[in-house]
Amino acid sequence: MNEPMKKLFQFFAMAMMAVTLCNCGGSEEPTPGPTPPQPEPEGKEVAVSVENVSKTWQLTAWSPATEFPAENQAAYLELRTNGTFKLYQKNINYTGVVFFIGDYTLDAEAKTITGTYSDGVKWASTYSITSMKDNSMQWTVGSEVSTFEIASEVPAEIADIAIPVKDARSEVAFRLL
Repeated sequence: MNEPMKKLFQFFAMAMMAVTLCNCGGSEEPTPGPTPPQPEPEGKEVAVSVENVSKTWQLTAWSPATEFPAENQAAYLELRTNGTFKLYQKNINYTGVVFFIGDYTLDAEAKTITGTYSDGVKWASTYSITSMKDNSMQWTVGSEVSTFEIASEVPAEIADIAIPVKDARSEVAFRLL
């Protein structure tokens, strides 16, 4: 190795050592830890039953998605006592409001709920109902927690413009459940 190359190599070695020593003290930004558990909503505890689940619900939080609903997003879920559902999704992955219909099954003893869309596609998971209150409920699957609060109805500005998902122009229709 000639002298100029040797000096260049030594310079880079010293520079790398300086960078390494500077980084030993830690960083200014903390490393993100696990997502904290979502707080349980207020309300009176009630039994998981068809009567208590069969209502109109608004999705108010979705963890680990920290910003749901984002501005102009909304999701409403109507669960009926006859085992059918209607899911309204506003601006979730497309512009406008689409709705899905289908059937759901509630196992009150196991505190689980699952469903199938009208086109035969099953919900992404069987959800555990980990909290059932008189005004809210939480569904959990793995580390994902969805919080629903009772809504008196699906707002007219959503229901009146909703189209069936089969009529939506989106190539890929994201299914919230």
